[in-house]
Amino acid sequence: MTKRILLMLTLFVLLLTCACTGAADGPTPSAASEPAGQGDFIPPEDYATVVRVTINPEFDLYLADDGDVLAVHPRNEDALAVIEDVAYEGRGVADVVRDIAAVAVDKGYLKEDGEIRIEVVLTVLEEQTVRETVLQRASEGVAAFSREKGMTVNTFAAVTEDAFVGEIPADAAQPPVTGSDDPAPGSQEQGDSGSRGGSGEGDSGSRGGSGEGDSGGSGEGCSVCRGSGKCGYCGAKGSYACEMCKGAGSLPCTRPGCENGKLKCSCGDGKCHVCHGAGRLACTTCNGSDPGCPYCHGTGYGPCNGCPGDGLCSQCKGTGYAGTDEQCGGTGRETCFPCRGTGVTECSQCHGDGKCPACHGTGKKQ
Repeated sequence: MTKRILLMLTLFVLLLTCACTGAADGPTPSAASEPAGQGDFIPPEDYATVVRVTINPEFDLYLADDGDVLAVHPRNEDALAVIEDVAYEGRGVADVVRDIAAVAVDKGYLKEDGEIRIEVVLTVLEEQTVRETVLQRASEGVAAFSREKGMTVNTFAAVTEDAFVGEIPADAAQPPVTGSDDPAPGSQEQGDSGSRGGSGEGDSGSRGGSGEGDSGGSGEGCSVCRGSGKCGYCGAKGSYACEMCKGAGSLPCTRPGCENGKLKCSCGDGKCHVCHGAGRLACTTCNGSDPGCPYCHGTGYGPCNGCPGDGLCSQCKGTGYAGTDEQCGGTGRETCFPCRGTGVTECSQCHGDGKCPACHGTGKKQ
């Protein structure tokens, strides 16, 4: 009986010890397990642009003025799950966006015919620069991913209406919220009949005009183009400067040995490869000891059989070049293939018509 009581007491003590140890040593919430965007993110110093990438995971990419990623702020739990598998610091925005898309597919967040939204929500860069560099590079990251995976993805790219600021505040950890289809409570878009200097119901008088919605017609305004109906990627032009040739229409000739349209000679330096420019050769018959030597006549040197005594390469005559390169026609440049010499590339978002791809130019929510 006593043994049974002692056994029960021992088991009770062991259970109590395990419970206390589990409570003390159990997992504690980490920063990665907390919801993103709760004020714990510290923006990097001297960033120039914030690009928001939205799939279902949503990220803010903080870029330096050269387009390299300084930091990434995951804005929801899904983004935390994706970004832990992406190397981003110091890499170009195109590469980071490509890898984000790839990981999003692997984790089931992005599927065939899915959508990736790319928005510049805060920047000190001039607008045209943003379109031609930041937006283009980020969108090209999606295009590269699509080619590699053989997968169709719809990309909407735009610079938000209030993105441009004179100077980014040092404590600007949270860029403005954009792209929301539902207006925030109490905002001008929610029943503010006199907003932006107009009158009527809702936002009918917004931007000094009349009508319903944000697009001047019936229905809700498009959240991508903000009701303008214009493609924000190319600035409604339908095209942009070719990224490959930077608008030049041509690229340096790729033929090995071509230098400014001329082919380099095999001699390398324009000198005779037999006498190496000396114009004569040492006599190996008498070594200069026999005045009757038919080759050197006692001088120790005879004529070079590779050149007429001038020490110059017989092929290029000392110029170092064997002739004009036929591949580039002597220009030293070739037609840029992506743009076929035009210097411009059709916009991949609007396919050349300059209209917002999300609303097809209507300015209304689809």
